[in-house]
Amino acid sequence: MSLLPYEEINNAKLYYEVEGTGEPLLLIHGVRGSIRNWQYVRPHIRPHFQTIFPELRGHGRSSELKEVIRVDQFAKDLLVLLKYLKIKKCIISGHSLGGFIAQQIALDAPKLVKALILIDTAPTVDVEAAQAQIQLGQLVYGLEPEEAVQKVLELGFYDSKKARETPGMMDLLLFNEQEGRRLALSHGYAQGAAASFNIQDQVSQIKHPTLVIIAAQDATFPVKWGDFYKEHLPNVSVQIIDKSDHSIQFEQPEALAQTMVDFAKGV
Repeated sequence: MSLLPYEEINNAKLYYEVEGTGEPLLLIHGVRGSIRNWQYVRPHIRPHFQTIFPELRGHGRSSELKEVIRVDQFAKDLLVLLKYLKIKKCIISGHSLGGFIAQQIALDAPKLVKALILIDTAPTVDVEAAQAQIQLGQLVYGLEPEEAVQKVLELGFYDSKKARETPGMMDLLLFNEQEGRRLALSHGYAQGAAASFNIQDQVSQIKHPTLVIIAAQDATFPVKWGDFYKEHLPNVSVQIIDKSDHSIQFEQPEALAQTMVDFAKGV
């Protein structure tokens, strides 16, 4: 069953979908993302989870952002949504900025969280991550949407040929590029929230079972963060998925989904 309403959340309209049965799972996209980013993952997790897919404020079909926001405000939006859906305990998962928000929820509402799944993320944006994003932005600046998509494929995907041959992928990437331009201001505010996020000194407070998934070729949040989490989280496992850059949900959806399912069975 899918629910497709807008809900009034902290003075904003928040779009979300719910599908599947089983363990409740909140799955949070990153900056410039939307529910559509999980398109290739959804068929593989549908039999295993009751998955809640929100579109963050300033993204997709939710209300646009009109001012600077913080990661904890994104987290509050999603806590209101979970309360509305009468979810008392669930697995929280997020990619990139979504991983920031997942960690913030674990700190703010630990009793709600059964486990964490952190995908291509970190406890902060360091110089390496900032440079990777700035470089990509500079290289696509001024290009037509179709040209920008080709450049993103060349620089942000491990296997651009495979991506081009994946049914629907080029249409999805073009749609995302056009959405990014329509919501450029909102996405800028969201990137500002990510840039100011830093919980390195608080990570050890997270006691939940945690799975950290890292794409082996991710230039934004590289594999070094796996070592950080191993050192600072008391109950963590780290899985490296090869042949993928930061867009792991596009490049390795089956491997990503299976890793999540295997972890959930153990908690």
